Amino acid sequence: MKDHPPRRRPAALLPKLLLAAPVAVFMVLYARTDEARPETTKAGLIYLRIADPRHPSTAFRASWPPWLPALEASARANARSVTYYFIGAPANVTCGNCVQIPLDLAGLRARVEKYLGVTDMEIKSVKNKICDLKPMWPVLFPEISARHEWVGFADADVLFGDLAAEVDLLTASDDLLVPSSWHPYPLANGNFMLFRATERVLQAFRGAGWREAVRSPGYSVFDEWHGRGSTTDFGHALLEMHLNGALRPKPTSRLFLQDAVSGGRAIFCVEIDL
Repeated sequence: MKDHPPRRRPAALLPKLLLAAPVAVFMVLYARTDEARPETTKAGLIYLRIADPRHPSTAFRASWPPWLPALEASARANARSVTYYFIGAPANVTCGNCVQIPLDLAGLRARVEKYLGVTDMEIKSVKNKICDLKPMWPVLFPEISARHEWVGFADADVLFGDLAAEVDLLTASDDLLVPSSWHPYPLANGNFMLFRATERVLQAFRGAGWREAVRSPGYSVFDEWHGRGSTTDFGHALLEMHLNGALRPKPTSRLFLQDAVSGGRAIFCVEIDL
């Protein structure tokens, strides 16, 4: 009769199984975490268009502009590093790095109350109010800021060229990305700004005047800086911090050039005069 090797007792395997269990559990959890972790880009760019329900006859002004296909083409050209967020009115964009988030005026009020703590926001013009809120957009949409290392805003009448190249050049020593034409001052502008998605930078707007800008029914020009001594000298703390260098900017070098060509495709880098 052929001899068989002695069977290993189950009890002898138990210590090894117990030692291997934490490793197996870690591998399973890591795999699930990695699978659940959303793929994203280095930067997120927010566009916001909301209709004013009080004036249905002018609601068309809240729709996206007729050159939206050109804006979408610009988004596609920068897909490797920038995700475009179209918030508010339906945009019907299909590019892989474009995200649509529906939002109405009531939803905007709810976000202002939840994330800014302001319950008495008055609005004379929805368009102007949205502009005043621009430096606060990354805070109003934390689900976007949490996905990216950089987050900011742009006007729909600005079509970017190789914005991805500028984003790729950003380092840990930078806090802002602004158009080179606005450097060294004034830095704060309503056309385009990217902020490093850290609490210190995203909360920089919280200074003298920000609550008044949110509450005031008129346009406080909180998104821009018109210079000291001018008739529109608002002296907002956010802009003071930018100008005094508390936040370190990096000017862009290839944003507002006329008819730049990339990869054989004409990508316009111009601001459209509305």
